[in-house]
Formats: sequence, structure tokens, C-alpha cells
Amino acid sequence: MLDGDFEACLRFVLAREGGFANHPADPGGATQAGVTLATFRQWVDDPAATIDQLRAISDAQLAALYSVNYWMPLRCQDLPCGVSLMVMDHGVLAGVRRSAMLLQQAVGATTDGWIGLATLAAVHRIPVSALIDTLGRLQDHYYRGCAAFPIFGKGWLARLAQRKATAYSAARASALPPTLTA
Repeated sequence: MLDGDFEACLRFVLAREGGFANHPADPGGATQAGVTLATFRQWVDDPAATIDQLRAISDAQLAALYSVNYWMPLRCQDLPCGVSLMVMDHGVLAGVRRSAMLLQQAVGATTDGWIGLATLAAVHRIPVSALIDTLGRLQDHYYRGCAAFPIFGKGWLARLAQRKATAYSAARASALPPTLTA
């Protein structure tokens, strides 16, 4: 079951992914709101789906696609607020398996790219702010090692800084006791 954190994470991702892009140096090719044409074709089960169809993807399709392709495989619903954003947004940029492996590396779990009970148990033994810090360092290192870093690196690092700041805020907000209303 998805919790309210999904909607916040999705808003973050979509605000940074923007609209349509087709940068010649981007190995993903044509994208709409961060969804590549290849991913869209798989999602709609139509290998002949066009760029125009991708550009017309609905908000409901986007939400479902991000939930099924990123949120759930990365077990974000089982991660603390803030950590879920660090993992999901990095998964959008670097791939689900890479994001899972960095989370596993951050918590000292086996880095097999599949988040299971052992990884989740390790996640919950580490203070959230420390885990956000570690994920930030690992993600920074990953971006700097990418061949496309000279082209996209400035944007990736800016997004990482925004992701970390938003993750810290989400973690603090989720740790606050509920407020009483009259």
C-alpha cells in the first residue's frame, strides 16, 4: 500500500524532470516528465508507441508508472520519510538496480540490487539523517563517475542538493509529534 510519502516524492521528481526533452547526449533519448520512450512503450505494451503518444502521457499514467516502476520495486513504502525520496529520485536518474545497490552499500547489506528484509532491517538500524548523508555521498560519487558527467553533472549535483534538503525536511516533519487541534 502506498503512503502519503509517494505523492510528495512524485511531486519532487516531476518538478525536476519537467516536460519533454530529447538531448542527443542522453542515452535515454526522448523523455516526457522523466519517462523514456522505451519505458513508455513497455508501460503501454506497444512497441510502436510514438513520441507524440509519450508527450501526451496523462498525470494518472505518470503516477501509476512511477509507482510500479520505481516506488514499489525500491520498497520506498517501507523506507523512512526522506530516505524514500533519496532512493526513488536516484532510481529515476540512475536506474532502480543502481539505486537499490547504493542503499545496500550505505547500510552494509549485500549489494545485489534487490531490496529485501535484510536490507530493510539494516535501513531501520541507522539514524535517518546519517543515512541521508551517506546516500548523498554515494550518489555524488556515482554521478561524478558517469561518462556524461561533463554534460549533465552540474544539473545532477544541483538536483542532489535539492533532494538532500527536501529529504532532511521530510525526515524532520515525519519525526514531529502530531499536533492537537481544537
